[in-house]
Amino acid sequence: MFKQKDKINSKKGIEKFLNMLQLIKKDDLEYIFRGNFSPSIVSSILDLAKSTLKDAQDTLKIKSKIYYIMGESLQNIARHHSESFNHSPDKYSLFAIHKKNLKYYITTGNLINVEEIDELKEKIDNINKMPHSDLREYSRITRSTTEISEKGGAGLGLIEIVKKSGNKLEYDFKSIDDKFSYFYLNTEIPTLEEKIDIKITDYKYSIENIKELHNILLNDNIVLFFKGAFNQNSLINLLSIVENQMTDSTISIKIYNLMVELLQNISKHADNYSKEIDWKPGIFLITESEDKYVLITGNYTESNKVAHLKEKLDNVNNLKYSDLVIEYNQRLQNFDINKPKSGLGLLDIKKKSKSNLQYDFYEVDDKLTFFMLQVSINKSNNMNALIIDSTKETPQIHFDPKNNIFEISNRSLPEDADEFYIPVIKWLQNYSQKPNSITNLTFKLEYFNTASARYITKIINILDGMSLKNTVNIYWYYREIDEDMQSMGEEYNEITNLNIELISY
Repeated sequence: MFKQKDKINSKKGIEKFLNMLQLIKKDDLEYIFRGNFSPSIVSSILDLAKSTLKDAQDTLKIKSKIYYIMGESLQNIARHHSESFNHSPDKYSLFAIHKKNLKYYITTGNLINVEEIDELKEKIDNINKMPHSDLREYSRITRSTTEISEKGGAGLGLIEIVKKSGNKLEYDFKSIDDKFSYFYLNTEIPTLEEKIDIKITDYKYSIENIKELHNILLNDNIVLFFKGAFNQNSLINLLSIVENQMTDSTISIKIYNLMVELLQNISKHADNYSKEIDWKPGIFLITESEDKYVLITGNYTESNKVAHLKEKLDNVNNLKYSDLVIEYNQRLQNFDINKPKSGLGLLDIKKKSKSNLQYDFYEVDDKLTFFMLQVSINKSNNMNALIIDSTKETPQIHFDPKNNIFEISNRSLPEDADEFYIPVIKWLQNYSQKPNSITNLTFKLEYFNTASARYITKIINILDGMSLKNTVNIYWYYREIDEDMQSMGEEYNEITNLNIELISY
């Protein structure tokens, strides 16, 4: 499990992170994602890139290159997703795109089996040695002579990345254990067709930079980071990435709702360092610890506004929760469209997170200050009990984590099994995110039909998954004369890792 200090290691860790990436400037872009690279998340990341690149001052040809290389890089991660994403932070896959001055850098990281390292190194080295004129022919020959599997074929993606970027691939490996290593791949794409002798082009984003960045991400368990233009499009796409990443749970809904408030706060209220650009520069990141999620935003604000903003933040933090709710409702009811009261968004953020707002101000110059706002969401297991009384057709459901009572009893013959069981399944999936250390569940069903059997099996599978990290005991009751019910309990005992005790009555 992940362990951190209450303020995410933060000041030192986040400041180091910001210093490394530097403050947001006109030509800068950075976003980073770690975790589950499912097809829906890959699609959302590409949508975010499309909306961000649309506002970039690069040629259409360069934008097409970036988008293509991103797609190839993300597909490479997705192919290794099943091995990489196993809820261990040092094994999460990684994607990052970084623009500095006149170059883009696209970086990926994922687990690789140690037996594959030599072959992969040879493949990349061979591609890197080839003159650009030979790559097209090599690509054609490889396509026509190599069988392509789900894991890709003979480095075709790597060939295409080198062809499009016009640069060699940088790579390195970091040992994880005797079975896996972490594979880093970095691609540099210049935005100018010809090299020019300008000092800023000397900037280099190397493999060592990537490793240092990855260590910071690991130490503070940063799962999502975005730096760049904040507008409605980037807001929607960031929300989509988080929505696809997280399970359907109360905590996920809270994170989503808070993200809306925090991101809109930047897009509506942030100031800018230049009158020449019309977008709002800022940063957004999510970190996760053993007991909480932390959402952090950062944006420019005019220095003469700092004292008033700090006063508003302190006033919100000094309110008890009951007083905060009263204040929030009064402001809603007394809203004057001509003279809206400020600070309603801050009240709403504290109300939703049920925690004080952490903040810091970093002086940029005599006119601008960088404002960082931090909100925590505790991972509590204070779930409401799910209690459904039995009928002639449907069973009694009694799930009560607080009192550690879990029971499904009577008979299950629902006319619409989906309508009855889907809420039960969703509740149990939510509970499984942070279950009691010991869960004892009693099945005491007189009979269940085929439609119900699918959902009973789904419930068993959820419990089986929970049992990998927590104790789960199943008490399966059956009447002495009911061989079918006894047999069903025995089958579940054989095909799962659960401790299922069969009890006759």
